[in-house]
Amino acid sequence: MSNEMEEKTGQRKELSRRLFLKGVGSSAVAAPVLAGAEALKEVQGAGTKILGPGLIPIALTINGETYKIRAEPRETLLDVMRNRLEITGAKMI
Repeated sequence: MSNEMEEKTGQRKELSRRLFLKGVGSSAVAAPVLAGAEALKEVQGAGTKILGPGLIPIALTINGETYKIRAEPRETLLDVMRNRLEITGAKMI
């Protein structure tokens, strides 16, 4: 097939290392982006409500006691326990 291109154009097109790496890099970036977009469509189509980035109500049961608070989805359980509930017994290793 490349011989046909050479005959038609009179020039031989070579794939340089730079062009190869650009192609591989862009396809490596595009695949997760497209997969993430498809996953988001599936979640939204399933009737699931996406919460955030603001405060959302949550209920936690810690040591048998239930706490109802509002926290951001990006906060870890450790951060919520230590900063919002003032339970300082849990430590990050």
